[in-house]
Amino acid sequence: MRTTRTPRTTPDPRPGRRMRRLVAVGAVLATTLAAAGVGTAAPAGAATVGAPTGLRLTAGNQHVSVAFTPPVLPAGTTARNYEASFTSSAGARWSSWIPARPDDATSPVRFGGLPNGVTLHLRLRVVTTTGRGAPSVMSAPFTPSAIAPTATTTTTRPPVTTTTTRPPVTTTTTRPPVTTTTTR
Repeated sequence: MRTTRTPRTTPDPRPGRRMRRLVAVGAVLATTLAAAGVGTAAPAGAATVGAPTGLRLTAGNQHVSVAFTPPVLPAGTTARNYEASFTSSAGARWSSWIPARPDDATSPVRFGGLPNGVTLHLRLRVVTTTGRGAPSVMSAPFTPSAIAPTATTTTTRPPVTTTTTRPPVTTTTTRPPVTTTTTR
């Protein structure tokens, strides 16, 4: 029977040196396990679930609504909900996965409890009856706000010309174009 020895670390007067040795040992172990096929294969019969695409975001007061194209699901799998992970640092650090509330397996989904005035990005993934799907690509930036965005609608009607003829007089009247602007 062959025994393996656990590598020993000795205190090193240079800061960080011991941690580098431990990380190196961990990398060697991970490479060895991967080469042996340990922990790399999906369970028999399991299919991977893709990521949602085409994210379209609408930010509101402490929330964001996300419309999307759902991933294709393997036969026998149904979507139960969606989860999002958020970052304010353009992807350097991500939050834990947060489920949509209420549970919703259709587009759009809503995520609340977000800080107003902070620019965020998100990733979205599906939660299915067999597990979780792959995360989407990072979204465009959005900023929740207590102030509702304004929508301005401008309608312009063409000029109106009216001609009235009563012998012996003909009268022509032209009204200027009418422009109406509504801001909500």
